[in-house]
Amino acid sequence: MKHLNTLGIYILVIILIIMNFSTFSNEVKELNTNVVGIHSQQQINMTKKYIKEKKEPYYSAYYQLLSIADRALDNNIVPNRSLYIPPTYEDGKGHNEASKYLMSNAYDSYALALAWRLSNNEKYAKAAIKILDSWAYVNKDLSKRFDTPLVMAYGGVGFIYAASLLSNYEDWNQFHFRSWVQSVYIPNILVLEDRNNNQGSWGNLAALASFEYLQENKKFKEEITRTKYLINIQINSTGILSKEVERGKDGMVYTYFSLAPLTQSMYLIYNVTGQNLFDVNTIEGEKIKRALDSFYVYASNQQKWPFYHGADLNNPSMVVPHNWPANLYEAMSTIYPSYYERLTVGYRPILGGYIRDRNQPSHLAWNFPSLLPPFKESGRLNATK
Repeated sequence: MKHLNTLGIYILVIILIIMNFSTFSNEVKELNTNVVGIHSQQQINMTKKYIKEKKEPYYSAYYQLLSIADRALDNNIVPNRSLYIPPTYEDGKGHNEASKYLMSNAYDSYALALAWRLSNNEKYAKAAIKILDSWAYVNKDLSKRFDTPLVMAYGGVGFIYAASLLSNYEDWNQFHFRSWVQSVYIPNILVLEDRNNNQGSWGNLAALASFEYLQENKKFKEEITRTKYLINIQINSTGILSKEVERGKDGMVYTYFSLAPLTQSMYLIYNVTGQNLFDVNTIEGEKIKRALDSFYVYASNQQKWPFYHGADLNNPSMVVPHNWPANLYEAMSTIYPSYYERLTVGYRPILGGYIRDRNQPSHLAWNFPSLLPPFKESGRLNATK
């Protein structure tokens, strides 16, 4: 009898373990079924519908993307076995040289994967996979010093976007790339976790995207807490990002450079969990809205930037493809007041990510806002519901 009781307890424990595992698996599946990175399947389906109907600006933006993807088919893939990127303010030339192939390869992989999702043309998927696998097989070491983690976050996250878009591509064995994300990429970008400025914003976005791709639900939820913290610590009561406006002539650039990843993270969180941090009835939504409103006044030249008065102020640019911060407001105009469109309507379709170099993107957040504006399941995401 004692033996039977012991056996019964053992069987019960096994059943409970199986039930718990099943519950966890269902939770992950429920959260991630309609997500392909920073996009949702509903968002992609809506854009495909508008392309078919030749609706603008989606139609023009689609062919703009295909043009970028077609050029990417011929670009060199140059992964580094060991990557070190020096600080840009001390060694600008060395910084640019060390990061150029990372930036171009990451952007190309994202554009190619997105082109495949919208066109169903497998040549784009295969080209994107070639880039991802090349980096996964070759790159074994990322320095944790100076600008390497930051560039891997704001540039390398493009690899993660691409992988999520390709996650259901049957002919791709993702083992090596997933291993690279887990053992090489994530430990590098987590160096930025203790940063409370734009670097923290980019590190948070890269971590969220990585954990979504790997479907590590617990770690993804932990990063949501980090997103909320960053919004609250960076934005003061008047909507100013204090640590960014102190950067002299680049104060406007860096204000944008933190708001772009913060809002991109918020949309990814919405896609994965349904949690709407844009809602102005939340602390985070109220602060982000105040920051966007404040910066809009200066970006649209309604008021002069009050934090730096030199003639060399790095002002926003609307010269294609330097549509910053128009790309941010193009995305946010589908969430917040339509007057944000006054900054964007004359420049559509808008490309995002270009700041200083017209030949290479400076970062990967809101890169195709005219093509893929934020949507929720029943339509455009509403920040007040």
